[in-house]
Amino acid sequence: MDFEESKEEQAEHEEAFGSQAFAESGENSEQNDGVIFVLDCAKSMQQLIPRSEGAKSNIEEVLSAACSFMRTKIISSNKDRVGIILYSCGKSRNALGFPGISVLRRLELLDAASIKELDRLAEDPELFHALYCAGQSLDSLLCDVLSVAQNLFQDIDKPNYSKRIFLFTNNDNPDSGSKDLQAKAIQRAKDLYEQHAEIELFPMQGTDRFDIMKFFGDLITIDPDQLGVLASTEATEERFQELTKRIRQKEYIKRSLGKVRFQLGPGMEIAVKIYNVVQEVKRPLAKSLQAGTNKLLKSCLLYTSPSPRDSCASRMPSSACKKKKKKKK
Repeated sequence: MDFEESKEEQAEHEEAFGSQAFAESGENSEQNDGVIFVLDCAKSMQQLIPRSEGAKSNIEEVLSAACSFMRTKIISSNKDRVGIILYSCGKSRNALGFPGISVLRRLELLDAASIKELDRLAEDPELFHALYCAGQSLDSLLCDVLSVAQNLFQDIDKPNYSKRIFLFTNNDNPDSGSKDLQAKAIQRAKDLYEQHAEIELFPMQGTDRFDIMKFFGDLITIDPDQLGVLASTEATEERFQELTKRIRQKEYIKRSLGKVRFQLGPGMEIAVKIYNVVQEVKRPLAKSLQAGTNKLLKSCLLYTSPSPRDSCASRMPSSACKKKKKKKK
């Protein structure tokens, strides 16, 4: 699908719909992604789930999915950022001082070392438990968790970054069912939406069936087509693959090429966004990366001290100078 148009056609469209609509067409042309994984580390999330290849907890599955997500991200874009927040754990480490909330990774650019470290925690659950879940687990308020995520988003408070939160939990009624505390969480979610941040829910298996409409129906916007998928938390062999697939489905967000305003009548307008659903893929140029950190290598010019010959009037070869003198004789 080709959306390119000539200057004459664009001038006609600007005259019909206003130049402001076409001025917005370049807003998301180079938009980058900022994703925060928010992981519930309560006791119920640490329980082992029987699988054909061995028992694994919900936390192990999420950490493995996060590693896969980060590996894909570091290949697709070198400007996307990923952060990880743990809550209801035995360690408190966040800028706002809320109990039971630990920022495992700030919203930073990806590198090979951080992915290896997260993969090590995913493969060694005892190490993860010793570092973040040892001792008494502290119940965290969901409004505090969202406040910490909002604070991390300040690192990418730029118009060319999208903001998304992936929330993993098996508790469908957080904050002990307190209506007042849940109202604060809903208000904090509204504040995030006003800052163009989206919250995506990933229900995990628990002792009871996860009821999305009990609380999270008021916290997030649920796609009716995805309601059946979200409600399914069966412990099957395909569960981990489905979890990874659902994360990758949300990895590449739809970015509009532009927006056009249509006037239906006096004082009645609707805005229609333009999307490019089919685009030619071009092979990227080869780039040199540092082996240890996987960071892009940049070339620079090196200047040395001037040569004594630079002060000479002539830089001709000596043989040429001899030929020139013979001709003069």
